[in-house]
Amino acid sequence: MPEIKNTFLKGKMNKDLDARLIPNGEYIDAQNIHITKSEGSDVGVVQNIKGNSAIGNITFPGIVIGYIAESESLADGSNRIFYFFKGDANAQDAIYYYNTSASMPDPPGNPQPIVKGSFLNFSASKLITGVNIIDGLLFWTDDNNQPRKINIQKAIDSPSYYDNEDKISVAKYYPYNPPQVLHPTVDTQTGIQKLTTTASVNGALVAQTAVALSGTINYDIFVGQVVTGAGVANDTLVVTYNHPSLVLNKPITVANAAVLSFKSNENRLEEEFVKFAYRYKFSDGEYSVISPFTQTCFLPKSYNGSPGLTDSQIKEAFKTTEISSMINDAGQVNLRIKLPSANVTTDYGITKIEILYKEADNPGIKAVAQETLTDANAQDYTYTYKLTLPFKTLTEDQTIRVFDNVPRQAKSQEIAGNRLIYGNFLENYSMPSIDFEAGYVNRASTALDQNWNNQYPHQSVKSRRTYQIGLVLADKYGRQSPVILPSDVNKSSVKVPVHTASPSGWNGYALRVEFNDVIPEAYDPLTRKFGWYSWRVVVKQTEQSYYNIYAPGVQDSFPHGATTGTLNTTATQILDGVGGNYSADDERSWLVLHGDNINKVPREAGDGGIVEANGISGSEISLYPVISNASLDHTGTGGDDFVFNSDGNLVDVISIGSAKEQGLVFPAYKTNDDGTSVATKDPGEVFGFVYESTKNHLVAELPDGYGFKRLDDGADTLNLGIWETKPIKSGLDIYYETSLVGLVADLNNEIDSVGSGTGGPHNIVIDNSSFSESATTNTVIGALSAENSSGSTISNVTFVLNSVFALSNLSENLVNKFNIENGTNNLRTSSPSFYYGSSGETYSVSITATDQYGVDKIDNLLITLSNAAPTFSNSLSSAGNVAHYSASVLLNAASNTFNGSADTTRNTEGLVYSIVSVHYDPDGNNTDVTSSNLFSITNTGDTGNPAAGELKNTNYFAANQVGKIYRILLKVRDAGHTSAAPSEDTHTFNVTLVPGTLLNKPTAPNAPQLCNPTTQTLYITKPSSNTGGTTIEVGDSIYTDIALGTNYFYGNIITQPIGGLYDQGLYAQVQTSNGVVEYINLNVSCAP
Repeated sequence: MPEIKNTFLKGKMNKDLDARLIPNGEYIDAQNIHITKSEGSDVGVVQNIKGNSAIGNITFPGIVIGYIAESESLADGSNRIFYFFKGDANAQDAIYYYNTSASMPDPPGNPQPIVKGSFLNFSASKLITGVNIIDGLLFWTDDNNQPRKINIQKAIDSPSYYDNEDKISVAKYYPYNPPQVLHPTVDTQTGIQKLTTTASVNGALVAQTAVALSGTINYDIFVGQVVTGAGVANDTLVVTYNHPSLVLNKPITVANAAVLSFKSNENRLEEEFVKFAYRYKFSDGEYSVISPFTQTCFLPKSYNGSPGLTDSQIKEAFKTTEISSMINDAGQVNLRIKLPSANVTTDYGITKIEILYKEADNPGIKAVAQETLTDANAQDYTYTYKLTLPFKTLTEDQTIRVFDNVPRQAKSQEIAGNRLIYGNFLENYSMPSIDFEAGYVNRASTALDQNWNNQYPHQSVKSRRTYQIGLVLADKYGRQSPVILPSDVNKSSVKVPVHTASPSGWNGYALRVEFNDVIPEAYDPLTRKFGWYSWRVVVKQTEQSYYNIYAPGVQDSFPHGATTGTLNTTATQILDGVGGNYSADDERSWLVLHGDNINKVPREAGDGGIVEANGISGSEISLYPVISNASLDHTGTGGDDFVFNSDGNLVDVISIGSAKEQGLVFPAYKTNDDGTSVATKDPGEVFGFVYESTKNHLVAELPDGYGFKRLDDGADTLNLGIWETKPIKSGLDIYYETSLVGLVADLNNEIDSVGSGTGGPHNIVIDNSSFSESATTNTVIGALSAENSSGSTISNVTFVLNSVFALSNLSENLVNKFNIENGTNNLRTSSPSFYYGSSGETYSVSITATDQYGVDKIDNLLITLSNAAPTFSNSLSSAGNVAHYSASVLLNAASNTFNGSADTTRNTEGLVYSIVSVHYDPDGNNTDVTSSNLFSITNTGDTGNPAAGELKNTNYFAANQVGKIYRILLKVRDAGHTSAAPSEDTHTFNVTLVPGTLLNKPTAPNAPQLCNPTTQTLYITKPSSNTGGTTIEVGDSIYTDIALGTNYFYGNIITQPIGGLYDQGLYAQVQTSNGVVEYINLNVSCAP
């Protein structure tokens, strides 16, 4: 928990009062003190602060730009300080910590890095002054990047854990995309599986649990369903299903082609309109904001086994005024969620995903599952909702949390009341101008891979409504724009009409957004990390609440305006002139209201707001005709009796009253044309064409022309009419979230691919994406080309190089090291300035491709630097001699040996020399003596810091080895060498052991002749006990010929003239016998 700052009662500074009036325990001024924290009476007592102790010099490979010391000691009494430093040319930006504990693995005074990398993007000119520690988390802000944090212990335990911006950002990754409601493995199949289904058995079965089904795969069969049918025991369940193989938990005995019924155990969604979303949980316990929701996961039961309403359902609808089969037939719902990467834990620190559920009539959001995520999860994560109960309801603050209110930059930060507070901050973005236009289209499954038809097979946007479409953009961390409309606001609105054609093959309408240009300031992982990352369509539609009226078919053309007719009192009654003479202007349509329709189309309230139960009254309701019964074959079968989806205008209800009050009854007499009166059939009774005429239902009077043209008093036609009340218009200016979302980069690619109808640049490709460190000036890396959205290469394209960044250092633009050759569009190197080192480098190259119509595309290509093998110099000697007793440099193998880089300032870095093998007497016995370590070769960093590549003999060789040869195989490797990708060269060097040479030594047969010596070259071998090199020692053997043998030297050798001239002073003398030096006289004189 954060540090608790108490308000103390004693030990307070008080500069307001005179010194004589200061209360006990307060003071006027003090320095270097602290006030005690205590539960006792001494709370607030002033005590001295201990002084500081020097711990030595602490050095960093860069500039320290901020620090914080923990205010409280650790359990072992040690203290920690955290330092932020801006790296230099030899070191990356990093966070170090210092611990005073002697038990640290590194000695005190040696700070340890816990986070480092170019992604920190520190600036020497932006000091980090806003730093706090709370609950083991280190928060900081530098006014150069967005506010950040790390888990201290996690960073100490694993210094490589924090390796990108997404892990250290206070604002966490925003899950921009909703779940897709698709089958786990089949893209063309909805993820909503029905409550019930049937399938036929292929072959008779006797007491078998393994069943073969006939026909094609049934996507509505799933594990856990209850199976019923003849020969099937109770509680028989589906264990596995992989068409045509079905495995049950109990054996069944059925005949061939027997029909099995499958039903879900749960029907919890029957009365619900539900949507699904999700959110991530991160390694430090934070949750992301909630993703966009799916559309309503609703499968009308009406369509289970039928393309629409059956005759019996139609008749039931106008009898009950509702469609009872319009309930949710979802037995389980399969969701697919696109994770942000294939390694969500490594890349984002995501550890769990929480599946959320929302009901249409409940503002609460509930969690139905929390699943663990690891790098082993597929990027297309799948979850099946099996109608389980939620395990928690999200709190209100999480329900309304649509983004994290973290600024883009902040100069200051502090913690108060357990809250993190930022000051002097920058938030929001400049709103881009986006040229788009709203429209509507028939639904399709191809747009931006959304699979709308497959996800939601029976949904359509509501007709007779005007929609205003807007865009909301967000950065990668969920900071959102307000709703963006095109500059011509009228282009953002569209009215969706009624579809009046046959519904056969029609998938419904969908809103369409047509973009005329790309979205500017798009996210780029290298050059614009806080650009617009994702987009979402939002919709405003103010025509909200309305009712559907399911009613008996409307009867119209009554009273009929015919002037002649024949009265038939026993069968069909011609209605012309019943009760009087009428004209065509008097004809009306009549809509029977019963059941709940009475409340949906109410009478108009009278004085005092009271609705009268009797008598004819008006109504404030207006109706749209949706499906009208038509006067065709009058079969009542639900076929030709309907005009689908009427686009008629709004119809006012003229009056409402009972059938009798509306005068829909037989009069007592009919007056014929000749003036005579005749008694009518059933005087005072409601006409038979009125639905359930004996019940005298309420009837709404409508203008003529909306139903079955009634010319007789026959029975009701039993047709269904569907009407829609005029919607109530909302005064709220609200845009509603939709599930139409995506990445700005993907949308821009789609827009570019259409460009001016030319199929403009969609992708930029290079035919070779690797180049060697041996590249010199204008070395060709690869040829650039552009492809349209179909993958075809586009001609007449120009390319411009925008920027080049090494992924290991995103702060330095290396664009000057590369160029694009005019005419050939070859990407080339501009200078020999590349060195592979131990791990090479990958470069992100930003290029703009523009076609002949001016359509351009900015794309990033990744090119990699490859290693070039090192080489020994061609002029390097292959043979040499060495005195058998001498330890000396035999060969400088580093002379003109290079690592493969063309960069002359670095072409000798990273080379490592070694001896592969040593063979003695290679032209004879060829004995492998490598393990004897007779020779060595130096490397940079060896003890004494010798020059690299010096081949030396390491010990004495016996005199009898003179003339023998050692063949040495040398190897050089560069820093990029691996066992999988060797990068090395070899060189063979022959060493011949020879005697030492005594060049031009003065000699004489005896001492008197030493004053006039002769000079000659002699040869020397030494026993192992003599270490004087070319200095003659007792026991050495002297020869007159390099071939040695018996060519012994006899006489005296002057080794050191004392006076400097042979005829002066004293001489040193060597007396030999059989070539072996027996003694050395140092004071022999040749003077007389």
